[in-house]
Amino acid sequence: MQLKQSTKDALDAALTQAAEEYCAFDAVRKKEEELFAQEEQLYKKHTDDVRKSSDALLETFKSTMADNAVYKGTYHNETEKKDDARKALTFAKACAVLKKAVGIYGAQYGAASAQRMICEQQRGKPTDDKLKNKATEIAQRETNKGVSVRRALYLIPIAVAILFIFIPLLLRPVTSPAFDNFFYAGKTPNVVYFSLFIGIAGLIATGIFNAFRRKAQKKAIEQYLTKDSGVWKKIGEKNAKLTGFYEEKSAEAKKHSDEYFNIMTLVTQKMVNEIYLKPFPQEFTDLEDLAAGEQLLATGRAESLKDVYDILERRHNENAKAQAEAQHRARMESINMEQLRSQQKAEEYARKQAAYAREQAEYARAQADAAKEQAQALGKMAEESERQTEYARRQAESASTMQSDIDFMKRNN
Repeated sequence: MQLKQSTKDALDAALTQAAEEYCAFDAVRKKEEELFAQEEQLYKKHTDDVRKSSDALLETFKSTMADNAVYKGTYHNETEKKDDARKALTFAKACAVLKKAVGIYGAQYGAASAQRMICEQQRGKPTDDKLKNKATEIAQRETNKGVSVRRALYLIPIAVAILFIFIPLLLRPVTSPAFDNFFYAGKTPNVVYFSLFIGIAGLIATGIFNAFRRKAQKKAIEQYLTKDSGVWKKIGEKNAKLTGFYEEKSAEAKKHSDEYFNIMTLVTQKMVNEIYLKPFPQEFTDLEDLAAGEQLLATGRAESLKDVYDILERRHNENAKAQAEAQHRARMESINMEQLRSQQKAEEYARKQAAYAREQAEYARAQADAAKEQAQALGKMAEESERQTEYARRQAESASTMQSDIDFMKRNN
């Protein structure tokens, strides 16, 4: 079945609107441009900040740490070198701050990259089943538009059947009386039967015609919407253009990402970890421990790095013990809560069982009461039956006495 051009235009317009609403190429392009710009901005800002901070640390290291006993390797926990230890911890704390900032920067940059990747993955594409389902819905709506026309076709056989009643009348000038009698004579004229036959046959034929026409129309519309429409080519080109834009910007972003993480790795691993924090034990190189060590030396609670490490180690052990106790308490609370829930479930089950037992007892009492009432009723019926039997016996005796009197009277008479 060939579709009209007007029908094709209407289908193209509906499909274009559905595709634009689902794929939203312009909105997605704008969103991805914003995400790429945000990622680029973070790349520039973070790398600039880290470069400036690393350069400042390098200058500070060269100017203030060149003669520091801790970094020269000549420090052996001497009390007179306490000032060198404190300055080394101060510098190490600044390095730890940069290291922590690099970690935060990396998380922010990675989140920005992941956000634009998710945007690309989740955007609507022409090959998605959802868009194909929308095309099927459009085809169904377009097919249903012809329902009124198909229903109107049923009026044709009805009109022909009604008109047939008057056709023999119109032919009277050229017909014979026998012809008129054949159609109009009798209680139910034959013209009525012919009209009914024409109407019923026409309705059946119209129904078959409508069914075949609807099926052919639906098939043609679906074929056009799913394969033949030029809209698919247009949205495919738009999708390819958007995909090309994303791939181009993504390749550029990958170069920046590689450079970004190379810089961050160089700063944190090569400079901070392997140079600036190397004189200190690894377990005491986080920001909190370095700040605590600096404070211990500044307030006189420690006189050397050994004192600092001893205090920090005790704190670590206390924290680990506290964490273990907290975890143990949490596990015990969880176990207690589970036991409590189990106990509550058991109590609830026991309450239900008790309620069920009460219901059964009530039912048994009701059955017993019913049986008692039935027994009482049977007893009353037995007593009534006994009274009836006694009354029948007395009636029988009375009848026997009466019959004897009658026989006696007959004999005397």
